[in-house]
Amino acid sequence: MNFFYGYIDNVALTTRAKSSVEILRDASLMAYYSFDLPNPNTDNGPNGLDGTSNNIVSATGRVNE
Repeated sequence: MNFFYGYIDNVALTTRAKSSVEILRDASLMAYYSFDLPNPNTDNGPNGLDGTSNNIVSATGRVNE
């Protein structure tokens, strides 16, 4: 028997079967912003959708959780 060891971040239930295009769109990474890195505005995903922050305040906390 196999078990999942890890974290689940997002779960969605639908009331109908999705098409293969919808499944691929939902599973495709659009952007990835890591707030553990020095510049959280850099998109580390496949599309390079870098952002800009204005008037933010950094706070200490947990890292990699």
